[in-house]
Amino acid sequence: MYSIDSDIEKTLKFFPKLKKQEGKLAISGELDIVHPKAGFLDTYEVLIEFTKLYPNCFPKVTETSKKIERVPARHVNENDTLCMAVRPEEILLCRRGIKLKWFIESVLIPHLAREIYFEEEKKYPFGDYSHGIDGLWEYFMEKFDSKDKNWIIIVLEKIVNNELPKNNEDCFCGSKIKYKKCHKYQVNQFLSFETSYLSDEIINLKTKL
Repeated sequence: MYSIDSDIEKTLKFFPKLKKQEGKLAISGELDIVHPKAGFLDTYEVLIEFTKLYPNCFPKVTETSKKIERVPARHVNENDTLCMAVRPEEILLCRRGIKLKWFIESVLIPHLAREIYFEEEKKYPFGDYSHGIDGLWEYFMEKFDSKDKNWIIIVLEKIVNNELPKNNEDCFCGSKIKYKKCHKYQVNQFLSFETSYLSDEIINLKTKL
């Protein structure tokens, strides 16, 4: 059975500059960013807080050293926490639960490393998604391999309303190809989402259609 206290204690052994906060479900301290080839890059002070949904969501992270400018373009939310992934991407990554060590090594440190890159190059590497609704649109356009926003909304509504074709029926995209050989793979990525969540995202996307 998963234990958040055990998860935290095991993780702190790998990150000695991070400490558990007294009377609070959170850890804080310094996190060194080290590149496997370039070596040490920088150190950030962070506060990592755990919500009731953890480990089925990312913990909330605040960069307390304030090296990152507090603006949406730098992936910082209004409450000063870091935006490290678009919401559907986070849901898929956390659907089976995550471990804190994995989160720090695979999500937080790479995110901070990209911020170091931004400070030097004034742009992000790897074509990061934009912040907010723009990033959400970019995510769905990439997953469905289409820039047609209206069509993406139609697909998401079909998923929510369970109006998908059967395997051997023509795909809804009008290609005349059987659904199982056309858009079924892309659609299947989102069948694990709760319909209430997708419905909310459809409303959000329509605000910037």
